Amino acid sequence: MVGNHDSTGVIVNTNELPDLLNLEKVDYQVYLSALIRLIDTMVEYTNGTVIRGSIQSKGPYGKDYSIAMINLEIVLKLEKGFQLLDLNNENLRKLYDSLKLNCQKLSKMTYDLSLRNLINVKGETV
Repeated sequence: MVGNHDSTGVIVNTNELPDLLNLEKVDYQVYLSALIRLIDTMVEYTNGTVIRGSIQSKGPYGKDYSIAMINLEIVLKLEKGFQLLDLNNENLRKLYDSLKLNCQKLSKMTYDLSLRNLINVKGETV
């Protein structure tokens, strides 16, 4: 979901969410768990895109390996934000553990792509 910004790819913050969804208040635990589930989806999408790109030599999708680097940057920023929180809720701590695992998956994926010279350090496809 994109907020009230001109650029795309901006995650809606808790101040904008009530206006967009006509809510009175935002439950922060639900918001944080939704962010972590969003990251799960991003990692699955990235994994599928990279695998599909390595299998298909032609087609509408092409070989877009830079998506791994872009999503890794997003996940790393969100992980840094979660590190600042004191997670008292057991469910949020478990979800945070999955966030760390997803961050590792994306890091390994981008490292593997860079070893194969499919992307460079800046995330550009070769």
